[in-house]
Amino acid sequence: MSLSVLRKTTALITLLILSACGNSGEPTVGPASIVVKKSAFKVLVRADGELSAASTVPLTLPPGNVMPRTIVWLADDGKWVEEGEVVARFDRSIAERSLREVLTQLQKSDLDIDAKKREFSLALNKITADIFVTQQELGVAERFSIEEGSIAMSRQEMIERMQDEGFLRLKQDHFKNRQSGQENRRQAELAVLGAQRESASSKGSLLEQQIDASVTQAPNAGYFVRKKNWFGEALSAGQSVFPGNSFGEIPDLGKMQAILQVLESEAGSIAVGQKVSVTIDAFPDRPLSGMIDSMAQVPASLEQNSPIKYFAVTVSLDQADPDWITPGARVRGLIEILDKPAVVWVPNQSIAQSIGEVGGQQSPAGENSSLWVYVKTGSSTEKRYIEIGDRGPLRTEIKAGLAAGDEILLTPPVNKSGAAQL
Repeated sequence: MSLSVLRKTTALITLLILSACGNSGEPTVGPASIVVKKSAFKVLVRADGELSAASTVPLTLPPGNVMPRTIVWLADDGKWVEEGEVVARFDRSIAERSLREVLTQLQKSDLDIDAKKREFSLALNKITADIFVTQQELGVAERFSIEEGSIAMSRQEMIERMQDEGFLRLKQDHFKNRQSGQENRRQAELAVLGAQRESASSKGSLLEQQIDASVTQAPNAGYFVRKKNWFGEALSAGQSVFPGNSFGEIPDLGKMQAILQVLESEAGSIAVGQKVSVTIDAFPDRPLSGMIDSMAQVPASLEQNSPIKYFAVTVSLDQADPDWITPGARVRGLIEILDKPAVVWVPNQSIAQSIGEVGGQQSPAGENSSLWVYVKTGSSTEKRYIEIGDRGPLRTEIKAGLAAGDEILLTPPVNKSGAAQL
């Protein structure tokens, strides 16, 4: 190419650019459009969660524990344990200290009982001796009774002899009553001391059971999973476990499930029986299939004081393999809300709406419609009313008003002033 030809070409290009820039208005670009097609219409809801077993063997405090126990050691979360292997140890110091106090109390009770027995034994021996002496005196008095008439006595002596005999009989009855009362008192006080000792002994037996029951063993082989508290944190050493509450579990890996957390705003269309595709984060190339088995009745926050709430959705999985499908694994789920093989659909943004419009165009269904789209017809656009079906977060099914091949605008057309034309 010669230099003169190059200069002429450059000048021509410059002239064209200047002529374009010299127009009074900037070139306008119309709204984007798409051609409507008839294809599959799916609505999916994404949710995260974790795997768990459909059934588990709960691990609680060993029998004999009636008070809360503090965890000293706990097996690692997700560790494989064999039957009989120790999975938890609990603090024994409080029970051992209490047992020492109880043993001291038992020794004191034994000393009190022995002392009380000696006290009553001495008292009863004294009363027994008094009764014996009185019986001897009464025997002498009866032997020399005035009825025998062997001794001549004055009237005064006879009266005194009769008074002595009566007094001795009263004295004998008095000592016998004292003996009976002392025996009853002895039995009552010893019974009280015995009951106190029995109570301390029972408490000591319970404490001994607690000391012996400070270890929990796995009832069967499997993965040990720690229980979580109210804040979603796994239990650890230093935390307390109450009788009847579980601190861990060994899941049955023969049937697995996924617990998905669905945002409250996206849970309206979820129902039991819907299909779900689940992918474990560690194995993204090995998807699992399942079906919704249940759903929580009320939403809950996953973090303390968080305003965002989720519905817990339980998905029963079709597969189970302990080698890689393990409890606690993080997963992502796709819940299939809707799946239609071939329908006409449009993006949600292309649909215009006028609530309460009066005298609207008759829809294909024969009712006044307040929904429409803009259809391109050559160089112009047509406002066409539509009847919709199922809706998703991004797309809407069109039941009437459009057909495959129609070209629609994604946004309303604009007029010369740049305002949207509704």
